[in-house]
Amino acid sequence: MRINDAYRQPPTSVEAPRSPPASSQSGGAARAEGQPSPPVTVTVSDKARELAAQNTDASDAKVAALQSSIAAGTFKVDPQVIASKIVNGE
Repeated sequence: MRINDAYRQPPTSVEAPRSPPASSQSGGAARAEGQPSPPVTVTVSDKARELAAQNTDASDAKVAALQSSIAAGTFKVDPQVIASKIVNGE
């Protein structure tokens, strides 16, 4: 699967299992072992679908360049750039 393929058709909704109930310390009821959690429905907003549809050729080219540099083993991670972006909230 290509990375880009996952973003061609954005989903309209996703069902995910709920997290287990809180521990007995918070007074939550414990769930029996092996009992499945009821599903939670997540709906994707119109804005999220709009943003997902804005896939440009420039981003396709950037993804292709990153894929080839990773495959060739030439992709370098600059820890200073990552730290700077984390500190600046980017």
